[in-house]
Amino acid sequence: MDEAGRRGGFPFSVSGGIAPLPKRYGLFAVLALVQALLVVRVALQEQWSWLQSFYTVAVSVFSVVVFFLLWYSALSHLRYRWTGVVTKAVIALYALMVVYHWLRLEPLSFLIIYKNGADIFSWQAVGYLLSNATWLGWATLLTVVLALVWLCRRYEMVNTPLKHPAKAPVVVALLLLNIVSVAAFSSSRNELVEFSASVYHYFAHDTLQWDSDNPYPYVKQSDGINDQFKLAEAPNVFVVMLESFSAEYIDKVENGRPVTPFFNALKNEGFYLNNFFSGSVETSKGQFATLCSVYPSYRSNVFTSYPDNNFRCLSHILQERGYRTVFMKAFHSLGFENTGNFVRANGFEFAHGMDDSFVAQAERDEYVIGWGVRDDIFYQKTFAYLDKLQESEGSKAPFFVSTMSVTNHMMFDDIPPEHRYIHADPQSHQDNYANSMYLTDQYLKVFFDELRTRDYLQNSVVVVLGDNGFPMGQHNNFHNTKTAYNELFKTPVLIWWPAKVEPEIKTDTARSQLDVAPTITDLLAIDTTHHFVGRSLFDAPDENYFVPLIQPFDGTYIASIRYPYKYVKHQKTGAEFLFDLSVDPTEKHDLLANDDARLLGLPLGALRQDIQTLRRNEVLLQEDRVYPGNDKDNVRVILAGNRLGEGQPLLYRVLGDADNIAVVVTVSSHMPKTTRRFLAAERSLDEEVSSLDGIHLQPGVNRLTFEVFVDGVHSSTMSEDVLVSSQSATLLADFGLKGKQGWGTLHVNRNVRGGPLRVAGTTYGFGLGTHAASDYTIALDRNYEALFFAVGIDDGGGCGNGATFSVEADGRVVYRSKRLKRGELASALVNISGARALRLRTHDNGNSACDHTNWINPVLYRHSPVGR
Repeated sequence: MDEAGRRGGFPFSVSGGIAPLPKRYGLFAVLALVQALLVVRVALQEQWSWLQSFYTVAVSVFSVVVFFLLWYSALSHLRYRWTGVVTKAVIALYALMVVYHWLRLEPLSFLIIYKNGADIFSWQAVGYLLSNATWLGWATLLTVVLALVWLCRRYEMVNTPLKHPAKAPVVVALLLLNIVSVAAFSSSRNELVEFSASVYHYFAHDTLQWDSDNPYPYVKQSDGINDQFKLAEAPNVFVVMLESFSAEYIDKVENGRPVTPFFNALKNEGFYLNNFFSGSVETSKGQFATLCSVYPSYRSNVFTSYPDNNFRCLSHILQERGYRTVFMKAFHSLGFENTGNFVRANGFEFAHGMDDSFVAQAERDEYVIGWGVRDDIFYQKTFAYLDKLQESEGSKAPFFVSTMSVTNHMMFDDIPPEHRYIHADPQSHQDNYANSMYLTDQYLKVFFDELRTRDYLQNSVVVVLGDNGFPMGQHNNFHNTKTAYNELFKTPVLIWWPAKVEPEIKTDTARSQLDVAPTITDLLAIDTTHHFVGRSLFDAPDENYFVPLIQPFDGTYIASIRYPYKYVKHQKTGAEFLFDLSVDPTEKHDLLANDDARLLGLPLGALRQDIQTLRRNEVLLQEDRVYPGNDKDNVRVILAGNRLGEGQPLLYRVLGDADNIAVVVTVSSHMPKTTRRFLAAERSLDEEVSSLDGIHLQPGVNRLTFEVFVDGVHSSTMSEDVLVSSQSATLLADFGLKGKQGWGTLHVNRNVRGGPLRVAGTTYGFGLGTHAASDYTIALDRNYEALFFAVGIDDGGGCGNGATFSVEADGRVVYRSKRLKRGELASALVNISGARALRLRTHDNGNSACDHTNWINPVLYRHSPVGR
């Protein structure tokens, strides 16, 4: 190459002159055309606006062109012998990603490959890739591919640019343009950059830590006092999980026939919820949430990533009480997603898929639909297996059985013609799904027929639910790996126990799979230590309750429902969405996209905190802090009560299973502000003690922190406020308050939403929960000299611009705080001598959104506690 050729043009040249245009720029034009056609296909399918389509085409074309220009410009300075091979491999990889995106209408993500691992080339995975791909899509793709291959070979587009170096300034300029294309646009980039971004998002760990001194914050202790379980009277328990069983098809009629006629009738015999949600879009995550009542991971799969973690699932609890625990799945193996190993390690004595020991090879051609054995055959095989266990063991112990069907697994298009009862000649995905749902419903009838014919199973509780929902064109989507709308998660739940559970249909609340395990222990009157984050379906949810929704794919969506509001956070882009499901059940109107005034009084702060809870859940899973691994880790203190009279002893108990226990107590009183730390004593388990008597506690509110050590090693920490009432100190909240507030109602010793009083990460036992602007008066019954209190914005609120607090004594302002925002706490001791009435006010500073204002531990003193 001569000197003129090496100086070249932009960015490539050939010896003795400029390369012909097709060879010089043809590849980049071809790649831009492919990317544009791909975006147009997606835009047409999802019905994008012209503006969105044009913007996405422009961004993606810009991204793919500058990326490959940079690639060629950088590699053109290296040896062609190997750069040509690498470049062809990269272009082939890019082509495969384009094919995947073309067929699935979504970019390939790292999580798809990582999650499926060795199963990525299985027939099920290939079927997943090909599902929903129409003949027109295949024909168009084949035409485009053949045309592009011919063009590249005809004009030598792939090799030519590598043979002619680009100038260094050109390489630098292209590098800067690539940085712009990656940083400025969070999506709609070329396939390689999108895949690389999915790798980054998967391995970019959250820096969030669990801000609790309790190493096992999910653990709820029980002393067994309320445990009324009796094995002799215990029913069998069945958890029947149906594949992709959508709540939106219950009571639906298609082609003149109900899609789920059996379930439609069955739901009138039990406790039925239609607003019920799966934890995620994957079966294993649904099983984990249902059986263990722990939030599933949005970063990984608990079955595969944390198989050795310590859990105390429903199967453990029932097995401890004498149940025979059985897990059955209609798929031929329990190896997929490590299901078998996980359930066997977590309380299931018997666990089987429909392998050759259940379904002979000769039967498979007749009995298999799609991914596994037909549900009716699966149920018959399952009950035959229970019969064998019943006969061989000679036991009268009840069964706990969890089943997982598979007939209704996507792609829904493998239903034999003789079993297409709704649409004989299906013309769409919806038609295929309706046929599949009808079969699933009819096969569920087989389950109940088998159950009713067995005398030893007559006393049985049956919980019927889906592992997740499935989209059927809502929001122009047919893939469960895209978006986070309700149709992906919404599935019905039915609690069926004749003569025990009264028939009831509830539609005014939202609940989730997390509530199944607590519901069953509630029905069986089992009171035991556990880590369940759900609540019994027969109890109203408390202030901390929310329904989590996790879409691990498509950039990862994490959502929370506090009915009727649903909040969605997109991890990849940071985008937020908010819907009012009571008036917008199809999620068409994002409240965050409209006037902020509509957000007044909405629990946006609490919903955002729910997302933080799910992020913290990842930390607990990573650190194996859901449940203690041994009894020594589970030694703890419980108080007999948090209110004492002056001089009355404080009673507490040490629970657990260990020797050599020491309890260190720290007592902090607010007025006067003192802190004392001492060794209470070395105690025996379950011994009631009274070593903390009145001489250690000041009148008013004291904060007690119990640190438990086993063999000199820290086991647990518990902190709680304790009120010591006396003639000289009275809790202000015990007086009657009259007044008004901007939103909600006044709560005593709870925040305005009814949850715990929590400011700056600390939970307090006493106080008033209000909402700015608020104005309350208190008539005093005697002469008090001082008032002590602390104030702050509750951690569940605080999305506005803060609030101020003021106190008036007989109309005289004795305290006014600065503007406090979430995370800030202020305290004061004010002189109220001679006052006959107090006025407590909070001020919203012109924006009352989320101003959940707390008055913390307010105590009236007859004599000033300072100096005492």
